Amino acid sequence: MPKAILFVDDDREILNALKRNFFRSGFKIHLAEGAEAGLEILSREPVDLVVSDMRMPGMNGYDFLKAVCKGYPDVLRVILSGYTDKDTILKSVMDGTACAYITKPWDNEALEAYLRHLIEMHDAAHSKRVLEKISKIRDVPVLPTVYYKLTRLIQEDRELDEIRETIEEDPGYTAKILNIANAAFFGGKIGSLKQALMMMGRVNLMNLILSSSVFSIFKDAGCKTLNVETIWKHSNLTNKLLQRFYFLTKRKKIPDEQATVGLLHDIGYLFLMKYYPAEMHRLAKLKQEPGNIPVTEREKELIGVSHSEIGAYLLDYWNLPGYFSEVCLYHHEPFNKNVLHKDMVYLAYIADVYSWKALGKMRNETLDGRIPAALNLDPESLEKVVSRIESK
Repeated sequence: MPKAILFVDDDREILNALKRNFFRSGFKIHLAEGAEAGLEILSREPVDLVVSDMRMPGMNGYDFLKAVCKGYPDVLRVILSGYTDKDTILKSVMDGTACAYITKPWDNEALEAYLRHLIEMHDAAHSKRVLEKISKIRDVPVLPTVYYKLTRLIQEDRELDEIRETIEEDPGYTAKILNIANAAFFGGKIGSLKQALMMMGRVNLMNLILSSSVFSIFKDAGCKTLNVETIWKHSNLTNKLLQRFYFLTKRKKIPDEQATVGLLHDIGYLFLMKYYPAEMHRLAKLKQEPGNIPVTEREKELIGVSHSEIGAYLLDYWNLPGYFSEVCLYHHEPFNKNVLHKDMVYLAYIADVYSWKALGKMRNETLDGRIPAALNLDPESLEKVVSRIESK
């Protein structure tokens, strides 16, 4: 059965152009002239992915995608809109209303390839093996209520004091945010929550709250040979390295909305440690044995699913931006044909390997030299970055 895509726009000419462009795509295409018409189609037709404009009369694109998210949570949601909607677009991606966005005008081939990629990646994260494991868990982990409360306050541009007071209602949450702020952003120089909030942009603040929320869910996870603290150290170092490697190859700062992708790339480990501690203990032992069997293959053999697959499922389940799931799913398979954001996945792969190496947990994996070469990064430059971070 072909995958179905619903395009929603108030401009009939744009809808006709999209219909022509996707005529031979193999997708089943639905067209809706406005949000209300889009919801009507969703009520009677199976749809895998929705692509919506933002500026529409009546119900706008943001409210429409919010309604889709609530009524049809398994449907992928993408924004196709003009650059002038940048602030609303960013808000939509960061709060989970949309998993991705594409700006007008678009390239026909690139648009089709991107939508196909999103569907394939979603299917990979929701494979039969993953769903079988998830179905055995009585309560799938959800982000704490305070996360949604804080993100709503940030999206509504509330005063920092109100945001601070909400965070301080939970002393443990406050301590975790300060810990991550110092480790990931400020190098231990922040002494108060108010100071941290004043120095961070709202996007970074949302990323920080997200990371704090995720690690708080699995605070009691662990096995005899692996614990949350180890994963936190690795994730934090990976994130720092990814940011530095990004600058090394791009000569510019990593975009704020991607600044914490390294913190969550191994979130699947925490899930497996929580629900499969005995198996993870055995895996930790196997990783030290001779041989170059990929860590994800060992996990599939012993547990039936890899930490990358489970992590990608959770990030998608929590409605996080698509590139979080992509990095999580493919950072051990950077040459996978479904990888679209190659540079980010490549950088995550390099940072992950160097991070484990720096922590003394090499896991018998060697760096594939083709990947840094593809980014014009030489081993000497990478080693210098690692050495500078370790010295701090």
